[in-house]
Amino acid sequence: MSPFPFFAQKLWAEMDLTVQEAINKLSTITGDEIELGGISFQQIPQPEDLGATLLGLAKVSFPSALPCRNVKVATRKKLPERRIRFKKQ
Repeated sequence: MSPFPFFAQKLWAEMDLTVQEAINKLSTITGDEIELGGISFQQIPQPEDLGATLLGLAKVSFPSALPCRNVKVATRKKLPERRIRFKKQ
């Protein structure tokens, strides 16, 4: 098991939240893709009060904008031949 839940529990001990509630709150922070004159970037809005407090306690800050790469990521990787058990007929 990862040590993160124990670390986060100590980190946010002063808050009246479980670690899962804090993570759920932080997961609502999303970037907005903006295109101006052929340039694309993702703008990250400032989190609201609770999210800002959680990030502050963790000493985490986000940049105000990130470049948009428009890269497609494939998450499924082909197995090497030696790991394929059954061959299709």
